[in-house]
Amino acid sequence: IALVAIPLLETLDLLFGCGAVARHRDPVFYDECFEQVLATVKGSKDVRKVTAGIKVFCGYVALDTTGDEAVGAVRQRALARLLAYLAHPYPMVRRASAENLYLALTSTAVDTTVDDDDIEDDIDMDEDGEEESADDILLSTDWDRPVAELKDVRDRLKTLILSVKG
Repeated sequence: IALVAIPLLETLDLLFGCGAVARHRDPVFYDECFEQVLATVKGSKDVRKVTAGIKVFCGYVALDTTGDEAVGAVRQRALARLLAYLAHPYPMVRRASAENLYLALTSTAVDTTVDDDDIEDDIDMDEDGEEESADDILLSTDWDRPVAELKDVRDRLKTLILSVKG
């Protein structure tokens, strides 16, 4: 499977991109496919394989979850994986995850800004006291910085994205 993993992931990304997977509307298929993709990329040191998996996880984020809790659960797991990749040891993987997560969030047209009521302290505010959105953080962060410096950023994104998406 090692020789065909990357082409399969790229093909699955194309199927997500053209809407074929979304039209299938089978939560069991989504879950089983997600598990296979996760098993393929988890722990891999092959940057190309991991970035192909990231694109597939973004396909899951774009799925319409209206009225379907099972699809919503798979979507949440995909979001969690993408957020985990923001603290990956390889900067190229972190950049790919941030870029694809940004594209997925903007294509789903969901507001990722936290309301004043949801802000526990000033961590979600920028220097001007303005609300900080996940999109802003994804775009303005230097993902080439050391992982130790990025974990707080990743955790802030996790709070913003999963609380809004959940």
